Amino acid sequence: MTGSGLLGSDPCRRRERRLVIFLINRLVLASKPYLRYISRSHFILNQIMHYIDINTYTRKWIFTHASMPVPAEDLAQIQPLTQARSATLWREFISSQSPDSDHFGKGDWAAEDKNWTETVEWQAAWDDDEPALPEALADFLDWEDNTPVYFCYEKYNLIETTWAVFKRNWKNFLFFDDGPLLIARKKTQAVWFHSNGTCKIGHRNA
Repeated sequence: MTGSGLLGSDPCRRRERRLVIFLINRLVLASKPYLRYISRSHFILNQIMHYIDINTYTRKWIFTHASMPVPAEDLAQIQPLTQARSATLWREFISSQSPDSDHFGKGDWAAEDKNWTETVEWQAAWDDDEPALPEALADFLDWEDNTPVYFCYEKYNLIETTWAVFKRNWKNFLFFDDGPLLIARKKTQAVWFHSNGTCKIGHRNA
């Protein structure tokens, strides 16, 4: 039995299938901008979740102290990382086994003398009224101003900023000088600051 209704007619079924396929294709095309938006939103959300508000950072005072306040436009670019993100970057760039520089040992690149080329004094420049970095550090760290840098106090306490911001405000970061390291992503140069007023400069394992 052959009917002329939609379900009984092969041509009608073919037209129905084509219509369904057409509608599905239109739906997919229409949804692409939203899918890109959702993907971008997830990326932004993940990025935001890497940082904590500077106002809740326990060491915020080193950037707002009346004797050496960081300008607002620079403070907005000083981004303390969450403990989880700090630990991830510490393991990736500094040490997979030591929680801070006091415990560096065998297997840590920073513990190997061959990775350090020179010892530089920073305390005199810090005490000086001029804001400039010690000349030896400025010459050694020939990074572009927009290079992301990490100031690494210990495994769960890292700060991200740009090289330009760090150069202008390096004295604030060194209110705590108990062994922090300065590194940059995709750069091998590294600086290891010590509380005796000196620092080592060298190259880390990239």
